Amino acid sequence: MESTCRCLERRCLLFLVVLSMQFLPTRTQAARYVEFSVAEEQPVGSFIGDLNTGNSHLYVLWQGPDYNDRIHVDTFTGNITTAAVLDREEKSSYSFSVLLYSNGLLIQVKVHVLDINDHNPVFPVDVVHLILPEKTPINTKHVLGSAVDPDLGENTVSRYEIHSGNTNSAFGLVSKQNGNVLYLDLTVIGVLDYEQTQEYDLYIRAYDNGSPPKYGEMRVNVTIIDDNDNQPIFNASRYSAQILENATVGGSILQVFATDQDSGANGHIMYHIDRINSDQEEFFRINPDTGIVYVNKPLDYERKGAHELIVVAKDNGSQPLQTSAIVSIQVVDVNDNEPRINLTFFSNDNTPKISEAANPGQIVARVTVSDKDGSGVFSNINVTLKGGGGHFGLTTRDNTVYLIIIKNPPDREIQPYHMLTITATDSGTPPLNANITFNLQVEDVNDNAPQFTAREYHADIKEIVSAGSFVIQVNATDRDEGDNALIQYSILNVPDSHSDWFQIDAMSGLITTSKPIDCEVDSQPRLLVRAMDSGSPPLSATATVIITIRDVNDNQPAFDQSFYNVSIPEDTAAQTCILTGIQPHITALLGLYKMYCPSLVTIVIPRSQRVLFKRTQLDRVWSENIHRVQEQNMARRREREDVSNLSMSRLRDADASILEPRTKRRKVDPIPELYTANVTSTQLDTSVSAVDTSLDIHRPVPFEQIKTMKDLCHNICRLQMPGQMGSSLRSKLLLYYMSCTSNPVTAARFSYWLSSVLSEEILHSPYSKRGEEILEALANFTDFLQESVPVCETFLTKYLHLWDGTSYRIYILVLITRFRLYPFSTLNDLLLEPLRKLFFCSNVYFKCQLLICLRKLLQNFITVELERYNTTLRRQENVLENTTESFNHVSLFVEEVEKFQPLQTVAEFIDFVDAMCLVGLGLERDNALMMSCVLDFFELVSSLTVQYGTPFVLLPSRGLIYKGLFANNGMTCSRMCGILLNCRNGFLKLKSMPKPDNLGLVNIDVNSIDTLNACVLDFCDSLWRYRAFKKDTRYPTAFTVEDGVMEALSVPRVNECFSLHRHQAFLGFAWAYLKEFQPPEKKVHPDQIKQAKRSYLEFLRREQLHGIAEFIEQFIKKASSSMSKSHIAASMASP
Repeated sequence: MESTCRCLERRCLLFLVVLSMQFLPTRTQAARYVEFSVAEEQPVGSFIGDLNTGNSHLYVLWQGPDYNDRIHVDTFTGNITTAAVLDREEKSSYSFSVLLYSNGLLIQVKVHVLDINDHNPVFPVDVVHLILPEKTPINTKHVLGSAVDPDLGENTVSRYEIHSGNTNSAFGLVSKQNGNVLYLDLTVIGVLDYEQTQEYDLYIRAYDNGSPPKYGEMRVNVTIIDDNDNQPIFNASRYSAQILENATVGGSILQVFATDQDSGANGHIMYHIDRINSDQEEFFRINPDTGIVYVNKPLDYERKGAHELIVVAKDNGSQPLQTSAIVSIQVVDVNDNEPRINLTFFSNDNTPKISEAANPGQIVARVTVSDKDGSGVFSNINVTLKGGGGHFGLTTRDNTVYLIIIKNPPDREIQPYHMLTITATDSGTPPLNANITFNLQVEDVNDNAPQFTAREYHADIKEIVSAGSFVIQVNATDRDEGDNALIQYSILNVPDSHSDWFQIDAMSGLITTSKPIDCEVDSQPRLLVRAMDSGSPPLSATATVIITIRDVNDNQPAFDQSFYNVSIPEDTAAQTCILTGIQPHITALLGLYKMYCPSLVTIVIPRSQRVLFKRTQLDRVWSENIHRVQEQNMARRREREDVSNLSMSRLRDADASILEPRTKRRKVDPIPELYTANVTSTQLDTSVSAVDTSLDIHRPVPFEQIKTMKDLCHNICRLQMPGQMGSSLRSKLLLYYMSCTSNPVTAARFSYWLSSVLSEEILHSPYSKRGEEILEALANFTDFLQESVPVCETFLTKYLHLWDGTSYRIYILVLITRFRLYPFSTLNDLLLEPLRKLFFCSNVYFKCQLLICLRKLLQNFITVELERYNTTLRRQENVLENTTESFNHVSLFVEEVEKFQPLQTVAEFIDFVDAMCLVGLGLERDNALMMSCVLDFFELVSSLTVQYGTPFVLLPSRGLIYKGLFANNGMTCSRMCGILLNCRNGFLKLKSMPKPDNLGLVNIDVNSIDTLNACVLDFCDSLWRYRAFKKDTRYPTAFTVEDGVMEALSVPRVNECFSLHRHQAFLGFAWAYLKEFQPPEKKVHPDQIKQAKRSYLEFLRREQLHGIAEFIEQFIKKASSSMSKSHIAASMASP
């Protein structure tokens, strides 16, 4: 506000002056120019000059900024004085105009401010650091810049000098005037020697020519860098030492020493042994820092008695210098060699063994001894033999060669191995000895026959057992070993023993029934069982097995027909037989019919009436034929049973080492009821109401009383767990409790129960309804928890090796979808490799189910297991670091995880499924159902980045991509176009995503982008641009065809074969489109679509082929204009 008023005041005064000049008498007065000067830094009020206005009133008009606060003009006297201390460096002159009111005279005034020496010269910086090597050439210059002095003329910078610090006059100054600036260079004028002076502190002053002169000072710190100009020097040219040959490895021998006048790295000496010219076998080593020589390997005087080492001392300069010295080491001999024993066995393979049938005096081995410290005469070496229990002895004739012989033949069954020790002692002081201890194996001969555990075995079975039923198991042992103890069992064919009713397993001795047995034929058959070893010659033993067959009431009385019609005369006498039973030959005929066509014979033929085939020789032939037919029918019936029973039994027999011993199956429900121990029914009845109303918070509440979620929440702190945690598969409330509390004891109890049930009911048992119920409940359990059970994963890794792909298929595949993340090598061994084998040997429906399962497994990896792994890993790391970070509950079954890259596992899993799909499609000849499942999988893979934020994009293999392009199904081609479009969107999003910290990023793969671009070009060329199979150097595609190949095929318009209107997969759509838009009287041809491609594309979108429509719209530029449907119909013409 104040500045505005002052401005208005000046304007008003100026207006008055101009107005007064208009009305004052006109005088011819020229303007007057006046200049004054005043020295700067004068005190306020210093006189500058007088305008000599004769005390006429005047008005001052300033030019430029308002400086009336610096210079004062008396408007009455005309005296000019300073109003402030003037500084020439701030402003060198002031101009203003003065108007006299009396005569209108205008005086222009300029006041010059004169410079005085009031400033010191100033360098731009206070300290300058320079680094120079000690061999810097003389006259080398380094620019230091210039000092600045605001004063003028003689008062500015005029010269430089080194005030102090120039030791030995090593440096000089060179200045050069350029305009008003005096530049300064530092020049080397002396020899720089690091060994004499390592650093210079030069104080340089800049002077002006004032009186007195002023100066400014700058410090220049010059650091001299050492140059490697001195080589190391040893304190001796040759070193010598003596050392015993048994010196300890690592012991020191002597120390060499060298000096270097340089410093730093140039003076740091490192020692080494010249291995090229000395000690190539590295018997010695030297400490590179201290020069101490050590024993590196055991020394041997007998091998080398003197060593000469060339030791090199080298500095650490950029161009290192070195020198060498000789080190002579004499090895002093000691008695350090013990006798050497050479042992040669007389067996066929030169191993320590002897037959138990060997005779006394037979040679076992030859022993020779030597001593490197001896003179070559071995008579001074004493050889002894220990062990063998008196069965072996040592003999010699010349004290040079010793023989181990048999004194008493050994018996393998008493002692199969004998430990023998040979000791050789020399005559040195102290004496040295050598020992060789070996186990002499006594080879078995077949001198023991098998022995049964009993001479007679008794068994008791019922006659209604089916073929293959267990009877008894016999057991025999053989004291021999190997093939001599390998026993095979057989049933001897003894007349009238009915041995054909039974069979025996040759290896285990398990006797089972081979056909139906009949108590009426023989109620106590006696079998003669033989056990024979595999020796040469074989030995055998026999035992009797007496089998008692118990008759059962398995035949009910039956009439031979349901209606009888008998006519008798009315005078028939009493006791006259009017009806007899069915005849035996009729019974036999009906029996034959019942075997071949059981549906035609509905009556039951009593067993007592089947004796027709048991009396005569002819009847026996009939009986044998009938039994043969019965066996064939039973075999067919067994083949129609569940395949899994037979497969699992064969696998258990083939590799019993995989399975645990089978336990006795339970007869109760495998999933236990909810039951709490030590709780009576009375207690349950009386405590039901207490769940809601009791105030006793210390009394435990049995879990079976909990009926609602409210009860569970109210009593969650005092619940008493049931006796079997497996009841959680029946109780939803118990399942809620387990998932919310995450009690490790509860989880461990449940895991223990589940492990035993899975092993007993499924792994070691054939297919059953009980097993199906267990797996169904377990699948529901894992779906509720959204996680796998570790015990279940262990079961799957065992069961998948035995699985035939049919038993419990639905539930096994559901459990696989919850598998946890592991490193891919582990995941492949546990899960993927067994599935791959089943995949390649199964039908197409199993392949499709497995692909659906693997797709769900991938989705589980991405949505659940990645987060579970990261949280579990952070929890483990925080436990190790003792931090207190809290984590949300992520798993009921907490297990330690190993650190790996989970995203790398996911990527390798996708590659595994890709390869499996490609081979599977080849095996099934591109089955449409299987191709749909493959596309489902890769639609999920291609959308991982956009939907779930995974930091990588994986393309299907080219084999799968081009199966989509050349498919005979339009939907397949459209979906493959959609997959390529998803991959493109994934790459775009990947560019904007930050790199994750701990998941292991699979970076943007340039090769994948190139592959995507090439496939997109091929799809566009084939479907839209009529350029299929054409080479284009500007846009290389993924597949090329050699020149001349297409011409040789003689296919007309081959480049259009896979266009949208001629592609075999789209011919039906093209026909439907043309019939819809083409007038009925005109013929239609697919080439008519060329004129209406965009409309045809919209038609395909309407037919649910969204993928190909969006693909074309994304990668092909739209036409400048589009035609209406009527225009398209009118423009179509026959080709």
